[in-house]
Formats: sequence, C-alpha cells, structure tokens
Amino acid sequence: MSKTLYLLRHAKSNWSTLDLADEARPLSERGRQASQQLGRWWQQTHQPLPQWIACSSAKRTQDTLLWLARSACWPLGEMDTDDDNNACGGNRPLQEGSPAICLETSLYLATKSTLLSYLQTKVPRSVERLLLIAHQPGIQELALALLAPHPAKETHCGQERPDTERPADAQLPERLGDRLALAEKYPTGGLVVLHFAQADHWQAVGEGCGALVHFIRPRLLPTETP
Repeated sequence: MSKTLYLLRHAKSNWSTLDLADEARPLSERGRQASQQLGRWWQQTHQPLPQWIACSSAKRTQDTLLWLARSACWPLGEMDTDDDNNACGGNRPLQEGSPAICLETSLYLATKSTLLSYLQTKVPRSVERLLLIAHQPGIQELALALLAPHPAKETHCGQERPDTERPADAQLPERLGDRLALAEKYPTGGLVVLHFAQADHWQAVGEGCGALVHFIRPRLLPTETP
C-alpha cells in the first residue's frame, strides 16, 4: 500500500482590516479565485478525493478548503475540531466517498517538525490519500524535507539503490524545474503532491522518501473553466 500526500498552503488572505487577529483573517478575492482554480484543476485532472483532510484552524485555511471543495464538487461533511472528544484521532472510521475533515489548532503556523509529527502519529494507517492545509514556512520546509533526491541520484529513504533496483517512486513524473521552483518559493495557494510508493503506514513517511508528482501554482492555471 502506498501513500499520497497533498500539501496545500492557504490562498492569499485579506489584510484590509488591520486590527483583525491573524487567525481570523479571511481570504481575499484573489485568494478565493485561486482556491477555485485549484478545485477545477483537481476535477479536470481526475485527481482522487482525499480520504483525510487536516486543516489548520485559521479562517484563511478553512476558506481555502471550502472554495476548493465547492469548485471540485467534493461531498464535504461536518468539520471536526481537535477538541471534539478526540474525534480527529486515529480511531475515527472512514466513510466511503466523503473525506474525514479535521480542524487542528496545532497546525496553525505549525513548524515542519509539528506537521511531520501530525502525519506520523495522528493519521490512520488505512488512509492512503491525505490533504494537509497549513502555513509558511513550515509547509515548504516539510515538502523539501520529504522530497527524495533527484531521480538521477535517488535514494529510498536514505538508502542508495542502483538504477536497476530503483523503487516505483522514480517512475513518477518529476521535473527539475518544479523542484527548483519549490525550493525558491512556495506561493499562497501552492499545492505539492508527493507519492510514497513503499510506505504502508504514515509512520514510514519520513525525510527523503517522497517522489514529487506535481507542484501546482494557481498563477499558472487557467482563470476560468475552459
């Protein structure tokens, strides 16, 4: 069983009300449009529905999820919070066709270490596709840390493999340009998709193990449905 991780930085927020608490800032119009673009990309490229969505408790991350989901026509149910009697814990059963959605205060402005700890300790083993919505700089640092070296110098979780024994990760589309762009800037609304071909549980998802499948930037997507 493999794992797919979607790492999404919230879309652009609204700074027009300066006395508003940081966690309460909503999306700007540009942020809403970017979230809708991501939703259309998700639908038009036939990306599978995440089974588990972990979202920072900030207003801007929640708004990003809602606008994306509406555009992608996802069947979203109620959002649980991390203080709802452990409703977001690893024992929560999955429902076919509807992702589990957890609003996590621990993910607000979370560091790389906190985000990685969440992946490894909070997500049920049965989840194959996880969407994590968080903030800079933690989300960029996590993406870069999880990313395996370029296929030309690939390792499998830190162990060198000869060309003839490379795992399936190396067969996934990875472009050097996306890697360079990711290292340079992780824009608002940016989405990184990582695949872990050899991970059968989330504790096995560690630094240097992921293959870059996509690095999506809203400014490069169509602004309207074709």
